[in-house]
Amino acid sequence: MKLDAEIKSKAAEREKSHGHGKHDSKLGRFLEEEVRFSGRYSKNVVATIAESFAPYKTLTWLCLGVGIIARLCLLSTANITGYWADSLCKSASFCHKPPTPLDSFHNIDFLYLLTAVVTVGFFCNVFFRVSISRIGAKAVSTLYDEVTLHVSRFPMEFFDKTPVGRIMSRFSSDYASIFRMAGGPLGEFIGLAFDLVATLILMSLASVYYVPIVLLACGAYFWLYRMHTPLMRANRRQYAAARSPSVAHFAETVQGARLINAYGKTDSFVHRFERQVNIFAKERLALSFSSQHYSFHMAIVTALLLLLTGLTGIGLVSSGRVSTGSLATAFTFILVVSTTVQQFFEWLANFEEALTGVERFDNYLRRPLEVGSSLPANAQYTKTVRRRSTTEKLMPLDSKGAEVRVEHLWLRYGPDLPWVLKDLDFTIRPGERLAIVGRTGSGKSSLIQTLYLMYPPQQGRILINGLTPDLTAPEKSSNISEGVDLEVFRRSIGLIPQDPTLFRGSLRENLIASNDKAQDAMIWEMLKTIDLDQWVKELGQGESQGLDYFIEERGANLSAGERQLICMARCFLSQAPLIVTDEATSAIDPASEELLVKALEERTRGRTVIIVAHRLSTVKSCDRVLWLDQGKVRMLDVPEVVIPVFSKAALND
Repeated sequence: MKLDAEIKSKAAEREKSHGHGKHDSKLGRFLEEEVRFSGRYSKNVVATIAESFAPYKTLTWLCLGVGIIARLCLLSTANITGYWADSLCKSASFCHKPPTPLDSFHNIDFLYLLTAVVTVGFFCNVFFRVSISRIGAKAVSTLYDEVTLHVSRFPMEFFDKTPVGRIMSRFSSDYASIFRMAGGPLGEFIGLAFDLVATLILMSLASVYYVPIVLLACGAYFWLYRMHTPLMRANRRQYAAARSPSVAHFAETVQGARLINAYGKTDSFVHRFERQVNIFAKERLALSFSSQHYSFHMAIVTALLLLLTGLTGIGLVSSGRVSTGSLATAFTFILVVSTTVQQFFEWLANFEEALTGVERFDNYLRRPLEVGSSLPANAQYTKTVRRRSTTEKLMPLDSKGAEVRVEHLWLRYGPDLPWVLKDLDFTIRPGERLAIVGRTGSGKSSLIQTLYLMYPPQQGRILINGLTPDLTAPEKSSNISEGVDLEVFRRSIGLIPQDPTLFRGSLRENLIASNDKAQDAMIWEMLKTIDLDQWVKELGQGESQGLDYFIEERGANLSAGERQLICMARCFLSQAPLIVTDEATSAIDPASEELLVKALEERTRGRTVIIVAHRLSTVKSCDRVLWLDQGKVRMLDVPEVVIPVFSKAALND
C-alpha cells in the first residue's frame, strides 16, 4: 500500500506541475496553449474508437469468433497431450482414465487428433491475425480522414493561435502511435485476451484445483496495473505534449532559415531547439523509467506464482486429487497464464500510448467548426454536425459582375481586442472598379478577409448579388438553411493576393486544382489573352509539356513576378463575378506589373473588381475610391475627389 500511495502521489505531482489546460490570459489572446489532459480517459475516446470500427462491425465480430476458436484449438493440445499421457500410465494411484471417447484412443489416434486440432487452429489464427490487423489499419485511416475533414473546417482563429508544429505533431507522431498499435499489435493484444479465456476453460476441464491460482494471478497483475497506471498515463500525456514544441520550433526555423542566417542568429535558434529537445528527452526518460519499473514488479509476481504452483501441484499429486497428466497440463497452463497475463498487461500499458493519441485526435474531433461550414455527406463522425446539401444554391456566374452590399459591418479578432472595422456601410455596383486606400492598420486587409468570411463579423452582414451565407453554427443547425453554402459563397470571389501561394505539383494543378488534361484548351485560351502562353511554353520546352512543368514547394523555382502571374491566371480561370486584388503589384518588377495591370483591365471587363491599392497610380483607372481610416469609412467618391484629400492627409501625418 505504501508503494501504491507513492506512485499515485508522483502522478498527481506531474499533473499538477504541468497544469490542466489553463494558460496565461495575456498569452491566450495571441497563442493558445497546448491542451493537457488529466485523470481517466473520457467516454468520448471510447465513442471515437467505436465510430472508427463501425463500418467493419460484422467482419470484426467474425474475426473475434474465429480468433477464440483458434486459441482454443492451439491451447487444447496441452489437454490432449495430458490425456495421452494418462492413457499410457499404468499406476492406478497417480493416473486417471481419459474421458470418453478418448479412453479408447491409441497412439496413432492421439497423433491424428493433435494434427487436426493444430491445423485448424493454425489457419484460424492466420485468418484472425491478418483480418484484425487490416480492420485496425482501416479504422485508424478512417479516424485520420475524419480529423482531417474537421481541421480543414476550423475557424481561422484556430490557425492564428496554434503553431503549425503542434498540428503537425497530431498528424505525425500521435497518428503514428495509433497506427503502430492498430496493426499487428492489436491482433497480439486480442490474442492474449483470448489466451486467458481459453486457458481458464481448458484448465477447468483438466482440474478445477488450479483455477484459483489462475484467478489469483489475474488479480495480482491487475492490481499492479492499476497501481502503476496513473503515473504511466501522466508520463505519456506529458511526453505527447512535450513533442510538439520542438517540432513547431524546427518548422519555424526551416521556414525562416534565410533570415536566421542573414542576421547571424543561428546560435540562438540552435540553443532554443536544444532546450526544447532536452525537455522532450526528459519526458521520454520519465516514461521509460515508469514502464521499466512496472515490468520489474510484474516479473517478481510471476516468479512467486510459479513457486506457488509447484508447491501446490506436489501436494495435490501426493494426495491423489489430480493425476500426473493433469498436473503436467495444469503446470503448462500456469506457465502460459503467468507469461500471458504479464504480456497482456504490458501490452495494455503500451496501448495507453495509442489511447493518448486517440485522446488528442478526439480533441480535434470535438472542437467547434467554422460557422457556416458543413461536412461532406459521406462524413462518418459527429452526426449532429450539418452535412453538405446536394441541392446547394449557386452564385450567379455571369459577365455582368456582382453587386456587393456591406451593411453596418463590425469586426474584431477577439472579445478583449479592439474593433478593427466599425460600422462599415456601402454598396459596390455590378461591374464597378472600386479602389480601397488607407494607412497601415486602417482595416483594408481585415475588410478583404471579412469579405471571404474568414472572420465572421460580430455585427452586420455582406451580400453578393443579394445572397449571404448561412452563418449559424454547424453543430446546432439543420441540413436545410436559407443562406447559400459558405464554400459556394467563397467560390464567387476570385483573389490575387499580395503574397502569392503556390503548391508543390504541376502548373496545371496550380491553375485549376486538377490534373485533368481535358481542360487544357480552356487554359491555353486564357493564357493567350493575357500574353502568358509563350512564357508557359518556354517553361516546358513546348506546349505539350508547358502545363506539366513541376513547381516546387511555395514556388521556390519561380520568381516573385512569375508566381504572381500564375496566381492571376488561376483567378481568371475561376470565372468568379467578383475579383479582389490585395496589393498584387507591391512585390513584383515594373514589367510584370504592367502585364498584370493590362490583363486585369482586359479580363475583368464587366466584372466587379476591388483593388487594395498601395500606389495611387493604380487608383486613377477605378470608378470610385473607398478611403478607410481606423476601421471607418472616411470617404467614398470618385478618384478626382478622394485622391487629393487623401494625399494631403498623408503628407500632414
